[in-house]
Amino acid sequence: MPGTQFPFSRYVALGDGDDVTGLRGWADRLAEHMARHNSGLV
Repeated sequence: MPGTQFPFSRYVALGDGDDVTGLRGWADRLAEHMARHNSGLV
């Protein structure tokens, strides 16, 4: 999402991943993407 501004400073991704198989859900991937593009995100 180049050039996109997010009007918030926090995002909570509730565990939709699976620690047993190592699969990551969409919330984990979205949180990672948002953190990569918003250095001030907590």
